[in-house]
Amino acid sequence: MDGFIGPFHNVGHGSIDFTHIEPEPPIRFETGTSRGVSAVMINERVIEVPWALAQLPQFGVVLDVGSCDATYLPAIQEPNRLLHCLDPRDCSADIPRGAVFHHQSVIGNTLPSSFYDAILALSTIEHIGLPCYGQHPFAQGDQLAMVEFRDLLKPGGQVILTVPAGSSKIASWYRQYSPDTLWDLLDGWDATIQFWGFDGINYTPISEDRVRDFDYRDRYGEEAGAGAVAGIIASPRPFENGRRTSPRDSR
Repeated sequence: MDGFIGPFHNVGHGSIDFTHIEPEPPIRFETGTSRGVSAVMINERVIEVPWALAQLPQFGVVLDVGSCDATYLPAIQEPNRLLHCLDPRDCSADIPRGAVFHHQSVIGNTLPSSFYDAILALSTIEHIGLPCYGQHPFAQGDQLAMVEFRDLLKPGGQVILTVPAGSSKIASWYRQYSPDTLWDLLDGWDATIQFWGFDGINYTPISEDRVRDFDYRDRYGEEAGAGAVAGIIASPRPFENGRRTSPRDSR
């Protein structure tokens, strides 16, 4: 994400059964209340991880973008599915055996074009180009990432994204997307979007017109979390008569 171009590593070989590894568990933590009573809080991982894993194709090559600290990676690996991981931070020692690790940013990457059946980016593109996770800041990082995804996908491939949703804003380390800014980001893509909002206990499905009622929980440490989250499945749209069609055209 910081533009670093580096090598990739194939992390081990061998026959290992990953079929019994469970997806990432819900992230819950205890937090104090004004009455001194402990309450259980959760963040968006509880909904975005199982949803995203369920959207993956049953076979092919999957690229996970922003792989460092991702505990769901073993669940992607199946006998007919090859996992590639990409991150500008070097976490090759933590990548599951048999996966391929690319130590570089998605922006200006050296990966092969038209190679991936699916690209997975969970809570990732909202950080690209902002001064966090070891990146140097640059403009329009999320838009540049979508251009790179288009180049990396095979024809018919899909990108599976999750991002924080609410009123549109850019904070120091993340972007929050309104439905309008999401559709603008997806210009040139055939996309579907699902939204969930945090009701204080769980993330539950919400309609698009309710998204702006939610806001990111900007708190210190583990209490931070998205007020609402968007799950996106998108495929590049073809060019028609020299004009790129927009997802708004089909809404």
